Amino acid sequence: KMKTDMKMMFGTFFQTSELSVLAGKTGFGKTILAYQIADGIAKGIPILNQENETEPQKVLYYDFELNERNIKKRFFNYEPPENFLRPDITDILIKNEGRFNTEIMLNDIDKTSASVIIIDNMTAIALRSLQDPDTALQIMKDLTMLKRLKDVSILLLAHTPKIKETRPLELYDISGSSLIHNFIDNAIMLGKSSLDVNKRYIKQVKNRNVCEDDKVMIIEINYQDWLHYNFISFDDEKNHLLINPDKEVIRKEKLIDIAKTIIGTGSMTYSDFCNEYAKFYSKTPDNAKKIIKQLMNYNLIIKDADDRKYIINGNEIPI
Repeated sequence: KMKTDMKMMFGTFFQTSELSVLAGKTGFGKTILAYQIADGIAKGIPILNQENETEPQKVLYYDFELNERNIKKRFFNYEPPENFLRPDITDILIKNEGRFNTEIMLNDIDKTSASVIIIDNMTAIALRSLQDPDTALQIMKDLTMLKRLKDVSILLLAHTPKIKETRPLELYDISGSSLIHNFIDNAIMLGKSSLDVNKRYIKQVKNRNVCEDDKVMIIEINYQDWLHYNFISFDDEKNHLLINPDKEVIRKEKLIDIAKTIIGTGSMTYSDFCNEYAKFYSKTPDNAKKIIKQLMNYNLIIKDADDRKYIINGNEIPI
């Protein structure tokens, strides 16, 4: 009860006292967004029209991606606020025999009184692959300890594999062991809109502290003065996915056939559907869970009036 309440810094996308992840494919603009988040927090201003309930805070940005020449080219007219601190990574690595760990961050927090840490990117603090459970577990334990010990907010940048731009982004697209997904409080992903080469969208795929929103935030790259994004609107993710019409029609037809075969004109609970599907198509229950999720995404099935069972959506599938 004596703890201070969590506050929004980048709306519900990033709040105080959270261990969060910002993930996306290489070249999609994660670093651009991370710099904009750091700038807004350091100034205490709203970020992409999202509420910031905090006063200006000191931000430690550990940038393993961009060197000074990259920074000069990208942010040629940008004047960073005093609270935006970007330690010299080369100097850190030389002094610590090429390693970067939480002890370094602890010392920097003590020196600067920073309350927000951004690490770009997560592989910098892994001596082995993030797929290795022992490595992932140790990293997440160390960062959780740092968060609690110093009451800081931490944002980790992470890569995703080459996922197809035809399907929705999911938490398990984030590279690394599932232990990473279990430890983090919040995760947002950056996707590329199929509507415009300069448009991206931000999707929240995990949040322990608030309900996730079905909508994604649409943003657009602004090349004026310094690379940053402009807020456009909120929209359905499906409107921004790259769609192959032929494959999409075939996929939907298959799903319609499954819905008619398993549910028909009746109703069915989640578990009954999974069992019947697995039995009829000789598939695993896990596969059945994916199918029911796809049926919901295509709006081919809906909940009944009691919100207990699934029925076919008559507006999409004539019976």
